[in-house]
Amino acid sequence: MLNLHRSIQTSLGRKFYSYFHQVGKYPLQYNTIGKILESSAKKFGEREAIVSCHQKKTLTYEESLRKSDQLAAGFLNLGLQRGDRVGVWIPNMIEWFLVKYACARAGLTLVALNPNYQIPELEYSINKVGIKCLICPDKIKRMHFHDMLSEMIPDLHKSQAKNIKSKEHLL
Repeated sequence: MLNLHRSIQTSLGRKFYSYFHQVGKYPLQYNTIGKILESSAKKFGEREAIVSCHQKKTLTYEESLRKSDQLAAGFLNLGLQRGDRVGVWIPNMIEWFLVKYACARAGLTLVALNPNYQIPELEYSINKVGIKCLICPDKIKRMHFHDMLSEMIPDLHKSQAKNIKSKEHLL
């Protein structure tokens, strides 16, 4: 593949570097991750899309699309809008896969958070990135996600999904 590098001079006198490459047999196509799942579901339907051995769960492409669309509709029902950031604080599980595709289908930005984060790292990430929605399990092994969130947001158990507030206004 031939790469041709060139610099581009802007009207402000700054140089930016870009590159062109020789178009192969098939030109690049505009596509989104959400649309790729949809076309895969049409093409491969009942074939396995993902297998989680430790959870003993399997999803076909059709199931993945349906569940992702349901979750995407739930995100939109919560009031999330295109471009809003959704934090995923989940270890390797099928749910991570579904949240990824649900975000793509709804036009939301997925923010992957290390599932080993403790309160200070989580708090910093939520505030730094501007996460509007956080997806996490209740607990897994020694990680008690709900307990950490309850410590960060003492009124969490009294709050409603669309209106969670804390003195630091984290979520």
